[in-house]
Order: sequence, then structure tokens, then C-alpha cells
Amino acid sequence: MHIEVTCLESHVRDVFFPYSSILATELQNPAARREFMREVRSAPAYLRPLIRLAVRRDPSTDKALRTLFYEQYRECFSDVVAFLARFLLDRRRAADGGANVDGGVDAADSVVIRIFHPQYLPHTFEHLTALVRRGVQQAGCRLQLDLVPDSGASPGLTDFSTSQLGGYLRMGTAAGLEPAILGEFTARRLSDDCIPIVLGIMYGSEFMARAVDTAVHLLLPVVQENAPVLFSSYTIIGAHYSDTNQLDMANVFFRKAWDILAAAPDLQPTAFSTYFYYKLAVVLSMDRELFSEDAGTIFDRAIEQAEAVGLRWFLPAITRSVSYYYSSLSQGETALAYGLRALELAREQGYPLEVFLCLRNAGVVLQMQKRSDEALEYLDAAASHEVSGVLPVERARIHNSIGFLHFSHGRWQESLAQYTRAFRLLVDAFADENIAEITVTLNNMFEVLLATNNLSAALSYAEMSHQLAAHFTSRRLIRRWNLIQSIVFLTHVSIRLGDMQAARDYLQLFRQHRRVNEHFINVFHQRRLEVLIDRDFSPERISGVMDLVAEQLDDSAYLQIYVVYFYMDLYSATGEHRWHAAAGSLAEKYDIRCFLDAYETPPPLDIAKYREAVPFDLLFAYVGIKKDASDKSHQLLYYRVVHDFGKMIINENSLSVICDFLRTILLENFSARFIFLFVVEDFSYSPVIAEASLAPDTKQELLDGFLTLGTQLLGTHDRGIRIGRSHDYQPNFCDSQSVLLVPIGGDDDSRGFLVVGNSADDNWVYTEEDTHILQSIIDLLHLKMDNIEYVTHMENVNQIDSLTGLYNIRVFQQKSTELLALFARRNIPFCMLVLDADNFKQVNDQLGHLEGNRVIKKTARTLLDTVRAYDIVIRYGGDEFIVLIPDAELTQAVQAAERIRHAIAAAFAAEAVPLTVSVGAGQYANHYQDMEEFFQAVDRALYHAKRTKNCVQPV
Repeated sequence: MHIEVTCLESHVRDVFFPYSSILATELQNPAARREFMREVRSAPAYLRPLIRLAVRRDPSTDKALRTLFYEQYRECFSDVVAFLARFLLDRRRAADGGANVDGGVDAADSVVIRIFHPQYLPHTFEHLTALVRRGVQQAGCRLQLDLVPDSGASPGLTDFSTSQLGGYLRMGTAAGLEPAILGEFTARRLSDDCIPIVLGIMYGSEFMARAVDTAVHLLLPVVQENAPVLFSSYTIIGAHYSDTNQLDMANVFFRKAWDILAAAPDLQPTAFSTYFYYKLAVVLSMDRELFSEDAGTIFDRAIEQAEAVGLRWFLPAITRSVSYYYSSLSQGETALAYGLRALELAREQGYPLEVFLCLRNAGVVLQMQKRSDEALEYLDAAASHEVSGVLPVERARIHNSIGFLHFSHGRWQESLAQYTRAFRLLVDAFADENIAEITVTLNNMFEVLLATNNLSAALSYAEMSHQLAAHFTSRRLIRRWNLIQSIVFLTHVSIRLGDMQAARDYLQLFRQHRRVNEHFINVFHQRRLEVLIDRDFSPERISGVMDLVAEQLDDSAYLQIYVVYFYMDLYSATGEHRWHAAAGSLAEKYDIRCFLDAYETPPPLDIAKYREAVPFDLLFAYVGIKKDASDKSHQLLYYRVVHDFGKMIINENSLSVICDFLRTILLENFSARFIFLFVVEDFSYSPVIAEASLAPDTKQELLDGFLTLGTQLLGTHDRGIRIGRSHDYQPNFCDSQSVLLVPIGGDDDSRGFLVVGNSADDNWVYTEEDTHILQSIIDLLHLKMDNIEYVTHMENVNQIDSLTGLYNIRVFQQKSTELLALFARRNIPFCMLVLDADNFKQVNDQLGHLEGNRVIKKTARTLLDTVRAYDIVIRYGGDEFIVLIPDAELTQAVQAAERIRHAIAAAFAAEAVPLTVSVGAGQYANHYQDMEEFFQAVDRALYHAKRTKNCVQPV
């Protein structure tokens, strides 16, 4: 007998789960199908829906449901193979008359597994083969692998259907396909229902990040009108980012999914809406500022929807997460109730991995309630639970939990031994997603060293923890719990070592991660450390610290330990015995006397032994590689953004168009909630960009506030100034988490400044890298502004008469063309005056050419003072001038000419040679063939006026 497992089937679902072609044939017999269904009902509850999906060949099967199954239970693939193999093996034995009833294995019990695989997808093939081997071993069969290679070339779209392409992508192989194929996929707008499948690539696959990037930039744009597909796509992308601790990106996509749900309040519950609420609640339990909704409320929605759509197999995972959430709030009884309910559900389903996770969770919750014996019972049960597919990080968490139990009872050596085991597990199976638990483990080791007063070693471990957490943030400084904890520890140990300047620096770093709705434990740490650094031991300050944790103190062993530390630190700083007494009283009350004793008399601890057992060199070799890759990524980002802006503006000389380019670059790369660009105009700053997704009043308040603040700060800094709640400058008119203010030009050549800010709800701040990129963009803008000014100056030189400052004859053609166009399109009339000075030759002959130049300039000024602001005055040459009068008829032109004639006569009446002008006036009409003919007609009128002098002659 054989089971075929293929990567190249005609339906995407066949990539999710294996099926047997022989089994499918046999099930056409009703009796065999009834037998099979009886066997399925006897299978563990968690396996039943997977087996049914594995053999079902109906193309209408819910693909979203399949995707969700696979993401949550992909390791069950081998269990499905085992079930099918056992079923076929039993039928073979029954057909042979019950051979080998003792369960032995002979040649007849062998299973041939034929795996069809594309040779260019080695990752998928190896993963699939490993799962199949495990399943056959569980079935107790002999295994013969029959590997059937497919063609080695990457296929084109003509070689397989849309669903097959979705299948390739679904198996984590997006990076294996040529970009041209993905481009064709997008261009042809193939079926929308493939998009969620594309995004459902196996978590943990080396291709996941590239596949998500591909989906965001190539696939999602083609389904913007398909709300259900967009919702499921945004959900999976957000889940990927939350699983990899990129909470800022998870926030972006979860908000998009949330908006789609909000726009359709009557939307029926689905597998994906259940999954969305579950993943969103998990993220909210880590960072409460992403949404205004409470995580507990969102968890309740996830449970309601799971029950509504029949996803009982999903309930243990959701309920377990609810338990963890309430334990983080120090609500121990509620957390325990949910934890035990999750364990009960997992056992009902018979899913071994979920039972393991629920056992561990129950142990952790009991540990937090100081029910140590019960906690150890559950944790030991989890550690000894035989289950395949448990990730090293899950095993490490067990050891960390057991280590904390030893720690809370003062068993320092045993605690450090458990933490060391956890650390080795994590480093031996190093992956980016393990970093959070690695930093937790380092922080746990730190706490043992701090408790036993090994301060130098504690500082070393805290520095390593902080280094790790900082390396594995995204481009912007995202606040993470472990990063915050490492900063708290660095501050605390610096105070203990007497290095108050370092403590102040670390505390300032803590404030950069501060949130409006900060977790009460972190607020407690901040306030107690501020008291110790400021050395302000007033009753009000200390009461303020203790009030923060008064309600939670009875439920949290962690808080109890740190309150004892706080009292002992106060005793060390002041020498007042009342603080020692308070520490002793609290230690007795909560049975943590061991921490007070260790504070006063540090116990011996063989630190070197555990340090040697921890593979720090290997860990930081990994970190170094990741950091190099991250640095290169940052460099590429810098060059791409700056290059794109430079390319946009290189041939552009319009400041308004360049500002549009700048706005686009900033919105795409700086996640800006508002952008203000102020430039110098007439010795003051004027806004030329005022982009803000805010109410008009709020926008104007920000605009005015930053104009005032920027004017004050410029000249005192030569770099970008960081402003906001998380920085040194915290203006009361702006509640943004982070703002960058970057000057344009230096102190001697200030052209203005740019302000870019994010939202008060964002969980990140701008960093030095952002400042560096923005400064380079502003440098390019400064150069371009200089270039525009030079070009404008040169154009003015070519268009302005150097003696009078009037337009010269070059402008006559340009303005004439504009007036002719308005006349032709909209029938707007215009007129022309041609003027010539009377007696000007006498001025030159009698008084000289210098006096003649003065007379010409005075004539020009008189002309400008007499005409309308939008009339165009041109020096035609010598003592002859032209005035173009837009939107005027001949009568109005003659009146203007008379005003000019009288004004010039009055201006020169007292001169040695009184000067007057003769004027020809005309209105353009259709009978003129062009502007030259019109000018000649008006010039002839001037010729007739010159016979009389000091008069106006209309055409």
C-alpha cells in the first residue's frame, strides 16, 4: 500500500494536508466509508476536523478555515499521516485474514510514501519529509520513501493553475518563485481567494518575511475592493508581525482589519474574525496602547466567535491566553480559573501540545500566587509530558518558571541552574523569535545575582540583556517589556554600585519608552528609582510610590520582593532603622525572609560555574551577524530614501512641486501624523507645507506652537531637535510621542525648518537614524532652494532693464502671448500704450547723458506709480515705453494714458528742461493678424501724437 503526499496537486487544500489516493478510492464504498467515519470518531477530538479535511475533495471547502487549522496545528500533519497509515494497515491485515494480530511488523506492513516535490524548493521538501517520517513511525509501519522529483526549473503561470500557484506560496515558497511570476500574478489579477492563502505561509519559515513583503507590495493592491479578502490578509500579516515582536507593524495591519470590521457591524462571525480577535487581544496584553479597547473584552469576543462558528478546537489556545493576560495584571484567581478551564478544554480535545502549554501556564499562574507546591506539580507534569512538536522556547519557559520558584524560596543555586538550562536550549536552537525569551532568561539570572549582592556580575548580565533587546528592535525604537526591564535593572544596579550619573542616564533612557497608560509595575519602578536618585525621602514621595502597588501587593510575589528591596535601599541611603523594620515586617508577612537575609549577608554563589555553562560567545556571534545585516539594511534604507528624493527633484525648479515630493517621501517613510515646513519669506517664517490628519483647530494650534518653538530653538542647535513626551523638549501644545525639528541651512544662512511628528498613540519614537535620513533630505532641499534662487535671479537679469528696473523687451513677447491666449479662449480684452518722451534730446544735449539717465529712471518710477498693480510696464528702448493693460477697453486705456501724461508733466514741471510724453493707445481686435500688426498700429498713433506733443492719440 502507499500514501501519496504531494506539493503539486490541483487544489490548494491538498498542500495543507496529505490524503491517500487508495483511501479515496476505497471510501467510494459506503460500507468502507462508514467504517472510516467510525474510526474518525474514535480519534482524538483535535484530530477529527483535520482528518476530514485531509480526505475531503470538495473544492468549496473553506480555505480560510484550512489556513487557520494549518497555522495553529501544522505539527499535526504527522498525526494525520499516522492515522491514515494505521487505517490502511488495519484494512490490509483484515483482508489478509488477520495476519500479525500481535502487532508485529513484517514486509506486508510496509508503507510506501511517494512524495512529489519540486527540486527548487528544498526547504518545503525537507520539512514535509520529516513530518511524514514521524507519522509513519507513530503508526508502527516500515517506511519506504519513494521520492519523485519534479522538473528542476521554476514554473511559469502557464504550467499550473491559480490554485496551484497559491499552493506553492502557501507552503512557504514565495521566495522560490521568480519575481516575474509574482509580477504576472499581480498583473493578471488572478483569483482574489488566493491572496489569504499566499499570506498563510508557515510561521517560522525562512521565507515568511519576504512573502509578507511580497504580499503587501504586489498582491494586496489588486484586491482593494474585496473587503473579506483584505480583512483576512491584514489579519495574517498583523499576526506575523506580532509573532515576531514587531508591534508597530502589527498595529498598522490590525488597525486596517479593525476598520473593515467597524464598517460592517453586521458581519457574521468567521474563522478569520475569531483569529483576528484572538491575535489582537494577545498583542493588547503586551502593549495596552495600540487600541483603546481592553484586551479582556477582545478575548471575550474571540471566545464568543469561536463558539459561534464551531471552533471548539481553538478554545484551549484562546482561554490559555486569557489566563496569561490576567496573570500579567496580578489578578491571580481569575487567571487560575481561566488556566484550569483551558487545561480542561485541551484534555477534552486530546491535543498533546495544547495540554503541554496549558500545564505550563497553570504552573506559572500558581507560581505567581505563591502556591509553590501546586505550581511545581503542574510544571513538572509539563516538563515530563511526552509530546512532539514542542519548540525549544516552550521547554525553556518551563525551566524559567521552575527557576523562579526556586528563586522565590531563596534556593539560589537551583534557580541559576534552571535558568542556565533554559538559556542553553534557546541558544542551541537560536532564532529571532527566541530573543524575547533569551532576554527574559538573562533578566532572571540578573535577579539572582542582584539578590545575592553579586553586583558586578549583575551589571554584566543586565548589559547583555539590554544589548540583545536593543539589537532586535525594528528601525524605530519600539518599546518592549524586556527592553524596559533591562533598563530598570541597569538603573537599579547602578544605584547599588553608587554610580549615580549612570543611573540618571539609564532613567532618562527609560523615559524615552514611557507611555501615557504605562503598566503599573513600570510606573512603580520609575517612581522608586527617582526617589533613590533624587535622594528625596519625604513621606509624600515614598507614599506616592507605595500607593501605586498597594492593591496588587498581596497577589504578586514579584512586587513583594521589589518592595523589600526598596525599603532596604532606603535604609542604606538614610540609615533610618524604620525602613529596615518595614522591610523585615513585609518579608515576614509574605514569607520572603530569604531576600532580606541575602541583602544583608550575601550567600556564596559559584558564578563562574554557571557563566562557563552558558554559551554567550555563540549567542553574540549570532547577534553580530544579525546586527551586521541590520546595519546594512539601515544603510540601504538611507540610500533608497535619499536617492528617491534626489531623483524626484533633480530637474524640478518649482518649490511647490518639490514640496509635494517632500510630503510624499515623509508620509511613506516617517509614518508622520503631521508635517510642517516653514521657509523664510520677507524676513519671517511662512508655512509652505501644513499636512496634518487632525481637526482644523488642533492643526492650527500645532502650526502656531511649532512656529514659535522653532524660531526660539533655531540658532542653538546644528542638528535635528527631538521633541515630544519621550524627549527633552515636551511642549504643552503637542502630545505626540515623538517629533523631529530639523533646520534648513546654518545660523548664517537659515532658510527655515521642517517639523515631522507621530501620534500620541504610537508605540515608538524617532531615533538618530531618522534624524540622519531627514537631515540628508533637508540638505538636498537646501541645495535645491539655493539653485532655484540662482535660476530665478538669472531669469530676472535677463528680463529686467538694468537702468530702470522695469521689464525689458524680452518680456513683451511672453506677456503678449498670455494676453492673446486669454483673448482667444475667453474674449478678455486688452490694450496697449506706446509712450515716447518729448524734448528728451534737449536733456542729453544740454545737460549730458548722466542727467538723461536720471530723467529716464524718474520717468519709469512715475509710470509705475500711476498705473494699476497688474498693468505691465516695459522699457522698449531709449526714451520709449510700452504699457500692456489687461482686461480693459480703449476708453479705459485712453483714460490711463491721460493720467500718465499729466503725472509726468507735473513731475518734470520744475526741471531745467520740462519733460512731457506723447502716447499712442489701442485695443486689440480680431482684425489684427498678430501682435506685431497691433503694435505697428499703436506705434503709428504715437507718430501722429508726436506731431503735436504732450497728447494722447487713440488708434
